[in-house]
Amino acid sequence: MDVRSHALAVFGAATIEYIRINGYIFRVDLWPFPTPRKAMQASTVFKALSDPLRLRIMHLLAVREDLCVCELTETLEMPQSSISRHLSLLRHQHLVDTYREGRWIHYRLPASTRPPLTDLLPLLRNLGRSEAVLARDLARLEQVPPAACRPPPEASAVRRASARP
Repeated sequence: MDVRSHALAVFGAATIEYIRINGYIFRVDLWPFPTPRKAMQASTVFKALSDPLRLRIMHLLAVREDLCVCELTETLEMPQSSISRHLSLLRHQHLVDTYREGRWIHYRLPASTRPPLTDLLPLLRNLGRSEAVLARDLARLEQVPPAACRPPPEASAVRRASARP
């Protein structure tokens, strides 16, 4: 992934840097100067999103409420071990949250996101319009049949009714 600084502009008291990533230009406000901790947060977000597979996962999670690993493997046509490894890295960087439903773990974007990620969420949601790979992922996600991790609502209602004495 092509990551390089595009321009540095100084406007009065505000210092703004523009960064180009794969043809997209991001604005990064440098004034007031970021503390080392804030700079590290931004760099970890960009490092985590620098891998194409993680960017594809984050795009799907930005569009859908939550996804299970089995849905991601079907959609991205990648082995489960690769997807789990990348999800683990995203989880370690606090870019995704998890919750357990039975045997399955579902992934979603965190409810309270960190500042670099909140600025990128609108871009992540709209990337499918300009990136052919991400548009194909969305189309494939719509065609994925309901997995075992998501029983149809009628089946779960019948199961609950039959469980009552």
